[in-house]
Amino acid sequence: MRKIKNSGKDLLKKEFKCELITKSFEWSVRMTDRHFRSIFEANRNRIKLQEQIVRMFQPFVKTVDGLKESSQVMNQAAIEKLKEADAFLRKQEDQMWCIDVHFYDVIQNGRVGHYADYIDSKLSEYIQEMTTDPIYELHKSLMTETYKAYRAGYYKLCTFPLFSIFEHIVALWSEGKITKERMTVNKKPRKRKLYKRIQELLKERNAQERVIKVFAQSVLRMYIKTFVPIPEQLNKELNRNSIAHGYHDYDAITRGDALKLFQLLKSTMILKYIGPDDFT
Repeated sequence: MRKIKNSGKDLLKKEFKCELITKSFEWSVRMTDRHFRSIFEANRNRIKLQEQIVRMFQPFVKTVDGLKESSQVMNQAAIEKLKEADAFLRKQEDQMWCIDVHFYDVIQNGRVGHYADYIDSKLSEYIQEMTTDPIYELHKSLMTETYKAYRAGYYKLCTFPLFSIFEHIVALWSEGKITKERMTVNKKPRKRKLYKRIQELLKERNAQERVIKVFAQSVLRMYIKTFVPIPEQLNKELNRNSIAHGYHDYDAITRGDALKLFQLLKSTMILKYIGPDDFT
């Protein structure tokens, strides 16, 4: 009788071990699949960015090539093109729009009338791109629910999570935890005085010499613009601090404001292609 009981226990142990091994294997497969899908999405987004940059400079490259100019003239022409882009980005920032490379390409080719309407029409694609990118791995569900809130017309509620996502990514990026080689988004930022550190990075000169840096600087300038101290008067502009701390004209928050923050997060993805050290 005891032997039967023992054999029964042994059988249960074996079944339990088999089940544990099976579940462990399934978990490993899921994690491996998730890892490779993240790598695939990151590479695909990188290739897309490269294609957009090439398109951006294609008209001037054709002109220079046709004139058989020297490489020095080509370099000077590229710098002038980047200066134009930088000036354009700064002008849009005055209206709280942060333009990414793709959107810049679309605007320059005259395919956009009203920014808000265009982004609204593309927002489901934006969300799909962002929630499959490793940079927003931690915020996938938050971003998805915020998108649902936007579609339901809850624009005020969109500002809180979108600002929190933006702050977390910029903070980790400034600590070197977000790069094209390695992305560690499930960590708590450790360094203090983020606002001051971003200000220091923006003092770097000749920033127009690299395409990615020009667009990355636009993201950092938007951080400075939207994280300024709470003003004395009731604020109507996008301001993370006044919105988060309760002293804001919340009735002034519009559909356009929510779209500006979604666009800001899309533009922020460029930070993974450049590090804080590239600004020093």
